[in-house]
This record gives sequence, structure tokens and C-alpha cells, in this order.
Amino acid sequence: MDLDDPRPEIGDAFGAALVAHHEARDTGHAWAADRDAGWYVVERDDGYTDPLPAAPYFAEPDDWQWDLERAALEACTGRVLDVGTGAGRFCLALAERGLDAVGLDPSPGAIDVSRSRGVPTLHLGTVFDLDEPGPFDTFLLMGNNVGLLESVDHAPRFLGELRRLAAPEARVLGIGLDPSATDDPRHLAYQAFNRSRGRLPGQLRLRIRFQHLATGWWDYLLVPPTELVDLVGGSGWDVVDLDHEGPLYLATLALA
Repeated sequence: MDLDDPRPEIGDAFGAALVAHHEARDTGHAWAADRDAGWYVVERDDGYTDPLPAAPYFAEPDDWQWDLERAALEACTGRVLDVGTGAGRFCLALAERGLDAVGLDPSPGAIDVSRSRGVPTLHLGTVFDLDEPGPFDTFLLMGNNVGLLESVDHAPRFLGELRRLAAPEARVLGIGLDPSATDDPRHLAYQAFNRSRGRLPGQLRLRIRFQHLATGWWDYLLVPPTELVDLVGGSGWDVVDLDHEGPLYLATLALA
């Protein structure tokens, strides 16, 4: 860390937040029980910031905030790839149900935390890096990870990688967030800003900050469910079911 340079150090900020919360839980600090350990900040490229706790990544299914996530858990079958596994909460819950779950995350800290919590099979990277032999029967995109579709150009490449790894009757279960379900002027202004530069309204440019660390910038897509159907079209997958809970939805994709 260079004290003469005020810019953050580029690194695994998300993983560091998970590690901080995990270590605080292990040592039994009261401030961890109060959800104060491991708070991180999501920063958007217009300067908007949103502080978020690491604690939900460690929650048991009964404590998950959204019923849609529990519904996705119950819908999993066969061999499961948890894309963006975080602290491994889905992999652990699936293992308790007797399913073979593989965790995938580009964060070294997330992989370390998941491994220490008992997730047996983990891979560092994205679906483009995965050398784990398929096929998989279920792909999970939890925690709003429909956002990993990123953009019009990136979505077919991402879904193509899932198709490469898919069993014949495979399903994708993904949680998405409808960006039109807001009246916040800051978000509406950002959506207008995106339109002005030829991007989808909900195409976010983000990075994560934790203490002195920051990740690199990446795109993350919030897409209305009706537009998701069009975005997925031609990718080899079809949207076969949509279930809603407030601004969130659970999309089920099947091989076309």
C-alpha cells in the first residue's frame, strides 16, 4: 500500500470481505454476529456507491432473504454448477440434500472461504476457464447473477459456455433484478446515461471496494424479464419459466 498514492490497490476486494467476515465468525467476535464484519462497497462508474454486508453469503437456507432462492434450491437436480459461489452457501445446502455441487468463482478469497467451510469441489475462474468435465444437469446463477450475462454481445458467449457443459436435459436457474422497478432518480438518470451511450439501460459498470482494495471494473446486467427472453433467443437456450418476487425474478432456461 502506497500512502503517497490515494488510489485503491487493485486486488480481490470481494474475497477479502468474505475472509474478514469468515474469520470474525470463527473467532466469535460480537461484531460479526451483529453483521458488522466484512461490509464492502459496490461502486458504479457514475460515482454511486452501495455498502453491502458479507453476512448473507454465509446464511443458512431458512435465513435467506428471498423465497425465490429457496425455490431454486429445491428445483436443483443431478450435478450442479454454482456459478459465482461466493462463500459456498448453495453448494453446502445442496450437499446436505445429497447432490453433487461444484463451486465456481473468480475470487481467490471466495474459493478459500468456501473450501474452509467444507465445499469439496471448487474451481477458480469463470465459465470460460472451467476445465471441469461436464456434463452438468443444473446451472445456478444466484445472487442476481443473471447479471453475468453482462451485455447483448456477451450473453450468447456466456450461454454458449453453459451449453458446452450441459447435459441433454439441463436447466439454468438464475435470479435477476428488473431495473425498471425503481423510481429512484439516481438509477433512472443512470439508465438514461446508458441509453445515451448505446448500452442497455440496466447495463452497470461496477467494481467492489473493501478497505484499501478495489477490483477491476466489469459489466453486470440488470434486465427486465420480458427483455431477458429476447436476449436469450438464439443462444441455444429458451426461457421456459419466470417466477416473480418484488423486483426480483427467478428465470428457468432449458436447452432449445
